[in-house]
Amino acid sequence: MIQVVGVDVSVGSEEIESVGDFEILSRKDLLARYLGSAEQRRNVLPDDSGQAVAVMSGALKNFLQKVQENGALSGAIGLGGSGGTSLISSTFRSLPIGLPKVMVSTVASGQTEPYIGSLDLIL
Repeated sequence: MIQVVGVDVSVGSEEIESVGDFEILSRKDLLARYLGSAEQRRNVLPDDSGQAVAVMSGALKNFLQKVQENGALSGAIGLGGSGGTSLISSTFRSLPIGLPKVMVSTVASGQTEPYIGSLDLIL
């Protein structure tokens, strides 16, 4: 059986609470794993959206690498608009070739090379 875990990488003011069907790793928990101490987590997301996306991208990349190193990552599915696609697809680049990666995006019909590059990513 495969355990599904959703990861909230949103940078807006509202956080995802629950979807009912599977576990959600909250943005706060993701950042706590990435940044460490409570002192570092005090003002974790900058007001600048570009900087906030960079922090979340680093946190997601760190999380996925640790889960993959522990042998608990069977694949990755990302969902997002242009901003979410940029954030998520950049972290997927750190995952090994051959590990299934799927991105469901509103930008799938446009210029996709910046998101996919030479990845084995389905968009």
